[in-house]
Amino acid sequence: TSAVRVFGIGNGTAPSTSPADAIQMWSADTVAGQANLYTRNENGKSEQITGLADRVSTQFDKTDTTLAAVTGLSHDVEAGKAYAFEVILYTTSDVAAGIKASVSGTATATSIIYESLVMQTGTTVATTASRSTSLAGTVANVTAVTVATIKIWGTIVVNAAGTLTPMFAQNVDTGTSSVLVNSSFILKPKEN
Repeated sequence: TSAVRVFGIGNGTAPSTSPADAIQMWSADTVAGQANLYTRNENGKSEQITGLADRVSTQFDKTDTTLAAVTGLSHDVEAGKAYAFEVILYTTSDVAAGIKASVSGTATATSIIYESLVMQTGTTVATTASRSTSLAGTVANVTAVTVATIKIWGTIVVNAAGTLTPMFAQNVDTGTSSVLVNSSFILKPKEN
């Protein structure tokens, strides 16, 4: 690369033991072609420490009710690993169109649970679905909002590796509903 004075770590093999009074670091692919940094502590706890946060850099617009991946918000997840996640979607919508969201992707889940909260100008808005226990389950679906924030939080145990991605669409097909710049998706590895 053209970098100067950097420390690079090539992909290696995860340690299977933990030396006393030490931590270990290595690089490994989360999925093929996506190297990330990992650590293992003295107690044998291993964690991914890079590649866990994304934000929207360009407004994402929807003009229909089909849920679609929000551009810029996707994480690779590993098979057999557990993750906590938090999605914050700042939205605008036609009052007759509204909003809805989901969490999906190419990964499959051994188990997943996530819940949503919709706020408009500091007030909690009632929705028809606020919890899901399946990938692509609709949450945060509400029509009578114009400037709302969707918060989704949950936990997934990954069966087959792939991506985990927030999804967004209109609740009713009219006008345009948007996810605004600086909306975010944060992933945190959890103990299995």
